Amino acid sequence: MFAVFKSSGIEGSYSVSTNPLFVSNNSWSIYPAKHKTTNKNVSVWQFDKKEFENKLLRSGIINKSTKDLVLNDCYNNLKLYVSSLSKLKHPNVLTIIEPLEEHKSRLLFVSEYVINDLKSCNKSELDEIIISKGLLQISQGLKFLHQSCHIVHLNINPSSIVICENFDWKISSLQFNKNLSENNDNPLELFIDPQDSRLPKFLSIDFKFSSPNLLLKHNVDYIDDLFSLACIIFYLFNNGKYLIDCNNSSLLDYERSFNKIISIVKNLSTSLNNR
Repeated sequence: MFAVFKSSGIEGSYSVSTNPLFVSNNSWSIYPAKHKTTNKNVSVWQFDKKEFENKLLRSGIINKSTKDLVLNDCYNNLKLYVSSLSKLKHPNVLTIIEPLEEHKSRLLFVSEYVINDLKSCNKSELDEIIISKGLLQISQGLKFLHQSCHIVHLNINPSSIVICENFDWKISSLQFNKNLSENNDNPLELFIDPQDSRLPKFLSIDFKFSSPNLLLKHNVDYIDDLFSLACIIFYLFNNGKYLIDCNNSSLLDYERSFNKIISIVKNLSTSLNNR
């Protein structure tokens, strides 16, 4: 039994492994576990607040005057991660089994059993059949979000796609989502600020998998998720290379990388037309 889970309600109901299977997006550590009564396999997600706060202090990101403000933003983001998923029920969206527990030194929740995410998995284990099946499942999940919930995910990337048993792929990380039904026919605008490179990556969407419609035109639309899915496809079939190779601290860097793609496509089109 892993000591950190003692005294929590989750620990009372589940036998939790001593070692995490993987760490998602440098935030949640995911532990395999079993329900003590039903023996059902689940995953316990833990975020170590104490370790996180010490890391921010050592890097100079927080001090006495900024500590509460920064930490509240971080923890609210993590809480939204769980609450957003809890509201949705679909075979291709990660299922939350036990809601968030907040303790002085950690955050905990329980999901269906997961074995990895696309970011940290061994890509050599993903053959074309697994990838094709997984992409279909993510497409079906996005169809549900778009058509049934009128939600744009806005952060589809390898860390937001978890892998369950039988290599089923499911959508997670919905804390940045926007609901388009509330806007009726009015376009929804959203300005994404570049991220301070010292801050945790989970506080921002991943520019490498983000749409120019969102980052450069500041529009929120379903096509933003479809562009992200295209970036995922490129990533999977090109040995983990990025279609847009940039960092989250510079929109100019993103624009330059995207313009390179436009230039390549134009040159390719010209070359094909001249044949």
